[in-house]
Amino acid sequence: MLITSGVPGFIVYSILYKKVLISEHRYNVHNKVYLISLYTVLVFALTLIALSFIISIDSIREIIPDSQYLRLGLKLLAFFGTSLLVAVILGFWILPLIIKPLNKINFNKSLFQDSKSALSEAITTYNFETYTPYVYVFDFENNNIIEGPVRYIGQDDILQFYGPQENERSEFEEVVELFNEQCDENFEKAQIVLDSVNKLKYYVLHVDIED
Repeated sequence: MLITSGVPGFIVYSILYKKVLISEHRYNVHNKVYLISLYTVLVFALTLIALSFIISIDSIREIIPDSQYLRLGLKLLAFFGTSLLVAVILGFWILPLIIKPLNKINFNKSLFQDSKSALSEAITTYNFETYTPYVYVFDFENNNIIEGPVRYIGQDDILQFYGPQENERSEFEEVVELFNEQCDENFEKAQIVLDSVNKLKYYVLHVDIED
């Protein structure tokens, strides 16, 4: 039951996440579920191997009680305890030795560490079916370049806005005030991304579709 619930896999995932070896994105739930399932299966396999080895030891077999219920209880207890121990060992020592070298390789799409840009991450933080990312783009002199709801973000951070765009554009002070208001409501829904190369500032707000 412990294995089927995915608890050991979640323990491994949590340890690796806290060690900053994998990244977590709410918009990429499928990858998270995949990794937790993968870790759970790995823990399950290693637990069976470890228990098979332990039970094969004669001195261990001699202390196992004859009672069927006690034997079943001990086996379940040993299985749960061993699976948790294996999960901790995997998360803290074994998997980091494998993941760290892999993370040094620059994969465009990696299951171990996401290489999305800061702008892409800010825009896709929430599900597009629930929230619409509204982006204000300013230069470093606070001139409004463009603003509007984003439909899609492609490679090289190319933004596709819903059109047509209104002629009137918000002043920088208005956007900052709106940004601060949304920060007070939920700071994760309001993010700023600075592009020092192109000298642009992106104010990303996530608006409820129902609104």
